[in-house]
Amino acid sequence: MLNLKNITHNNPTDTGVVIENKDLNSKSNQITIKINNFKYIPNDGTHYLVSFRGVGRSNRQFHTLELQNVPDENNLLTFNFSNSDHLNKDLSLLTPGVRVKVRGPIVNSTKEAC
Repeated sequence: MLNLKNITHNNPTDTGVVIENKDLNSKSNQITIKINNFKYIPNDGTHYLVSFRGVGRSNRQFHTLELQNVPDENNLLTFNFSNSDHLNKDLSLLTPGVRVKVRGPIVNSTKEAC
């Protein structure tokens, strides 16, 4: 279980759109999101709260996802997740053009203790 802290309304919230939802294998997917305007440049391994707008039961709920890459000048964030995760039932609805809100970065208290 990931222990999170500093989840407050002070965390920057960015908006963007899903540009790709790719099957990596039968057990995991990769979602790429284009952010409109970064308020903070993240490191890989950083956790974010991501909300997918208009997507079934996931609508407006924030999901904790771990960033897989450091974005380049195109402002792309890539997240991998297991099909057994909380988004499993809504995967087919995460199509290009789905609007998202991304809040973070979220500080992982376990990593800080190291």
